[in-house]
Amino acid sequence: MRAHSAPVIAPFVAPNSVTTSPVLRNSRKDTVSRVKTAKKTERLNVTKSRSAGQECWTIKTGKRGEKQADFRVRLADSGFRVVLSFYDDSGIRRERYCCYLSAQEWREAKRKSLADFVGLIWGKVNARHASGDLDATRYQEIAPRLAVIM
Repeated sequence: MRAHSAPVIAPFVAPNSVTTSPVLRNSRKDTVSRVKTAKKTERLNVTKSRSAGQECWTIKTGKRGEKQADFRVRLADSGFRVVLSFYDDSGIRRERYCCYLSAQEWREAKRKSLADFVGLIWGKVNARHASGDLDATRYQEIAPRLAVIM
């Protein structure tokens, strides 16, 4: 004769109660960031691409279709090279070198807002101009455009 097994009954769970698995609860890691991150809507709009076999990140400062200035960040030997790309008065697209960012500076900048990023670049451009590394004509091309973006 076969023994009848008792029906399997699931434990009762209240409709609005939260059940957590001990595995999931213990596997969550609390990460601590040293940098204050921007809200998702304020975060930098970074687009990654490849240009001539080299990684390149583009940071848009305006809406699509507008001839706004934008930043290009390219990987270099000593860090990340930041270039301001803009249209001049005659409608020609120009690129002007601004500064280098270390890997840590670039990592932190990607988590912040556009205003914070432009402030960082503004400070580095002013430091280059003060030290004599950036001539006055190039500074006069870059500085007003950075001021408009800020």
